[in-house]
Amino acid sequence: TYFSHECEGEPIWVYGILGIPKSDETVPGVLHIHGGGQTANEAHVRRMIEEGYAALTFDWTGPTDDREKVTDFGMASTDKYRIEPGPEYSHLYHATAIARRGLTLLAGQPEVDESRLGIYGISWGGFLSWLVNGTDERVKAATAIYGCGGTLKWGNTGGTDFDPENEEQRLWSFCFSPYQYAGTQSGPMLFLN
Repeated sequence: TYFSHECEGEPIWVYGILGIPKSDETVPGVLHIHGGGQTANEAHVRRMIEEGYAALTFDWTGPTDDREKVTDFGMASTDKYRIEPGPEYSHLYHATAIARRGLTLLAGQPEVDESRLGIYGISWGGFLSWLVNGTDERVKAATAIYGCGGTLKWGNTGGTDFDPENEEQRLWSFCFSPYQYAGTQSGPMLFLN
C-alpha cells in the first residue's frame, strides 16, 4: 500500500503489487494500468520480471464486489464523469494522480533506473495512459491497448452523443479526453487496437 495524495483532507491509500527482478545492474521500470472494473494484477508483474523489468500494478477501481485488497479513496469520488464542483473531483483525476505517484514509487527503488520508465494500460487503463504520459515527463515509452476514449459519446461508447453546447461535457472533455493530451505525450505512444 502506498500513499498517493489527499482529497478533502483524507488520504488516498493505493493497493499495488511491486516486483523487481534479481540483477546486478539497475533495470527499467514499467507501470501497468488495469482496465475498468479490474484491479492490480500480479500476472502482469510476473511477466515484466521475466522480461527483466521492475514492475508495479495498482488498483484504481476501489471497492467493488467482494475484493479484500483495494485502494482506499477516502473522500474521493469513484465517478469517472464527475466534474462538479471542479475537475479535481473526477475519479479520472485521482486515477491519474495515483498512477503518477506509482511512477514515483517505482523510480524510487534503488534497483530501478529512473531514467527508463514506461507505462501500459488496457481499455480504461489505455485511456489513462494518454493522461499519464501527457502529464509526466518521466515516461519514456507508453502503450495504450484498446484505450483512446469514447470521444463521440458522452459516458464512453454507450452514452448519448456528445453535446458541444453542454458546459459540463465540454469541461470534462477539455480535462480528460485523451485527444487533449495527444500533443503533450512525453514518451512515444504505441496505440494498439
